[in-house]
Amino acid sequence: MGYRQLAAAYARKADLSQAEGAKKQFLAQAELASAEAYFYEGQLRLAKQQAKRAKAGFVDGTPNWIKADDILASKCPTELTPGDPG
Repeated sequence: MGYRQLAAAYARKADLSQAEGAKKQFLAQAELASAEAYFYEGQLRLAKQQAKRAKAGFVDGTPNWIKADDILASKCPTELTPGDPG
């Protein structure tokens, strides 16, 4: 998947950005892309670390904030209990 490339692209945009608000937004998007990469690789601990950072950079309730929150709320299959939707 291209989440690593997406994270790198957003990080470069953050580096080039002059406006502080834009820089913060691009960094949050880079962190979310990294979280998604870790998530799909099965590295849930690292995914949650990145998602926590990303979530702090987004406005509550926005689609990207919800994506980060979903990663934070996810559990490994070994952590699930019977009847837990995961």
